[in-house]
Amino acid sequence: MTTRLQVVCFRTVTVIAVLASTLVAVGVLNARGARVVSPVSTTAFAAEQAAPPSQEYLSRGDNGFFEVRIYPLKQNLIGNTYKFMNNVNTFQKETGMNIIGHFPDQDAGKYIWMRNYPNQAALDQRYRATYDSAVWKSGKLRGGITETGLAGSNVFLATATKYSMLQSPYVAKPESAMPGKEAKELAKLYAASADGDVPACGRCGSNPFIFEVTLHEVKPGMMDSYVTHMGENVFRPQEAKGIRVFAQLVAYAKVTSLSNGGTFVPENGTFISIRLFADEATRRKQEMAVGEDKEAVAKAAQAAGRAGLNTIVFSGHPSFYSQMQQ
Repeated sequence: MTTRLQVVCFRTVTVIAVLASTLVAVGVLNARGARVVSPVSTTAFAAEQAAPPSQEYLSRGDNGFFEVRIYPLKQNLIGNTYKFMNNVNTFQKETGMNIIGHFPDQDAGKYIWMRNYPNQAALDQRYRATYDSAVWKSGKLRGGITETGLAGSNVFLATATKYSMLQSPYVAKPESAMPGKEAKELAKLYAASADGDVPACGRCGSNPFIFEVTLHEVKPGMMDSYVTHMGENVFRPQEAKGIRVFAQLVAYAKVTSLSNGGTFVPENGTFISIRLFADEATRRKQEMAVGEDKEAVAKAAQAAGRAGLNTIVFSGHPSFYSQMQQ
């Protein structure tokens, strides 16, 4: 399912912040490694936006937002991807990035990771500190490899709804960041690998923890209704049965056409939900306990604003260097 892109109004506070700064383009990760696309000016885009109507679901998102990145993975190159992204993760923490975690879904061929920003100015500053840096431009983060195993990127900027457990600023709980024995061993293995060498580690980890990301396409003008429906009628009963509904987010922008220099596109048709499970057996058990009629649930969601009966679901698992491990 292709996410519908629409030119919509920003929140007043976002427009002011955007007018005050320029969004630095997202670094493109391709088969030849990482590069930085030309800066994308948001001034003209913001100038076209009028003051938005009151949107209650954004009331707690004005003080921060999240960046959800989904990269297509090339087959049989996860070792390369981990070598590169492990270096990226370490470097970006040094430049001030608040990284929630890295969660590849190897079965679906997707690499998912998330970052958090307090405001637009902070995003602009951190992007510049990262993608304009000599370290990034030098290519040294590739660790001597030319093939990163990543094929493009799909980037959402999103705010948390009032129903979301995840709110800005994100502060990791110490217990969730505790790496297991396998993660520690992989960290040592990669740290000892020389430039140009990729450790032979198969799938490079078997952490059963599931970081489930679902993309919902929402009909024009029905985001308020859909947010309320999901927050009150779907996820609240699930939480009551013990399911960890980590995040309920509304995307307000995407960065597309990165291969052509980058285009910053307003987005008002994507709702993103994230649930956490200890493992697949726990997910099945908890979903059975909720006892939902999946067909009835899908039809109710469609009535509330979902465009179609289906959603896109990714089941990511923490990489050994992910800040969130459980």
